Amino acid sequence: MTARRWCLGAVVLAGLACGGGPPPTAGTPAPAGPARDGKAQQLLAVHLPGPDPEALALWRAEVLATWPDLPQTVGEPTEGDGVAFFEPTIEEFAPIDVEQLGFFGHGFDDDGARAFAASRGVILAAFQVPAQDAHRMLKVADASALAVAEARGGWLWDEDARLAYTPAAFREERLGGWDGETPIVSRQVAQHLYDDGGYLRLVTLGMGKLGLPDLVVEGLLPRHGELVGYTVQALGQGLAEGVEVGPDGSLEVALATLRSPDLRELGQAAMAEGGDGVVRVRAGMGTVRDGDADNRLWQLDFGESDARDRFSATERELARTFGGLLTPNEKLLADPGQTAELERFAVEARAELVTLLDSGRGLAVGGRLSVKAPFETSAGGVEWIWVAVFERDGDVLRGRLSNEPFDVPGLVLGDPVTVRLSEIGDYHFVDADGTVSGGRSEEVLRRR
Repeated sequence: MTARRWCLGAVVLAGLACGGGPPPTAGTPAPAGPARDGKAQQLLAVHLPGPDPEALALWRAEVLATWPDLPQTVGEPTEGDGVAFFEPTIEEFAPIDVEQLGFFGHGFDDDGARAFAASRGVILAAFQVPAQDAHRMLKVADASALAVAEARGGWLWDEDARLAYTPAAFREERLGGWDGETPIVSRQVAQHLYDDGGYLRLVTLGMGKLGLPDLVVEGLLPRHGELVGYTVQALGQGLAEGVEVGPDGSLEVALATLRSPDLRELGQAAMAEGGDGVVRVRAGMGTVRDGDADNRLWQLDFGESDARDRFSATERELARTFGGLLTPNEKLLADPGQTAELERFAVEARAELVTLLDSGRGLAVGGRLSVKAPFETSAGGVEWIWVAVFERDGDVLRGRLSNEPFDVPGLVLGDPVTVRLSEIGDYHFVDADGTVSGGRSEEVLRRR
């Protein structure tokens, strides 16, 4: 899939792994009505070069100046709503390391990353307010933390979204991530996309700051990951703007109506490609896993009628919303013919793929590998189908079908399959840094 211009927020992608059973389905439907409920909570940290006895007093004063009647405590939780300040030791609340900053850091150069990882002082503020005051809390918490970091030469850590920022990046992304009094959710919340037994799992972190549930999509195919990410982003934005849940957990958001400029632009692009620009899901109670936010969790489904149909249902709904943005020219990419030119590319692709796999990069964390493999049709011919690879065993690759077969009995989108390296017709690899290799057969097929 070609690169997009629309901001998806923070996404971490880990390599696929094999094994595991079918992904869980959503539980009891989300209750009809507004999604904002209960309390909004936020935990922010300011990491400092060393212990700084003045920093905590400064943070308290910043909050007092902007929200005078918000109760404050030091060293112990508040009784009810308010903000509690803490000054743990660095061993109790250590910064993430330089390698982790490559995934979770915003605005750091090499020197800044090393300085952050070596920080020896830290102060925390835990905010809690009624959900209806979430937007005010978010503005006060972020602005006060930034003031301390700028004044004392520190850096910021959002424990809810699990993101680190330089002060400049925090000012641009977080304080600049508003349209008037409405937050741009992609600037405030993270999405984590990672392997889950041969599928992908996408979950948000940080929606609790807005008094909203976090959102999860289970059992994704790699080819759906990007557009499902935009779908989740749009739904989060809609919930923040007051979109309500319908009967049986139904949620519907028109991209063109949202306050996020990136999502409105995406909606226009989707309609230009034949989609309707409206995302539709069913929301139900999700299964909280280790590492998920300490918050309500809603699982989003795309109307699948049974476990095996979930991938086709997701495909249909994404195509309905985004039109040709969902892998254009899909039929050409699955063309069963093999010309002499394609066969020459296939020989080269197999050699390149073996080198890629032998180097350890092909299935490394952060990469996405697909191969085009032959499958027998009902008439005894050959149909070439893309397979998302999650495991190698010698000459055998294991993965899941990334295309809906046109004429291969017994197989549907998402089914687990095995293919041999010696049989593939092409490969497509996206490295962790976004570098793309392979896929030369596509150019030939598009000329037909």
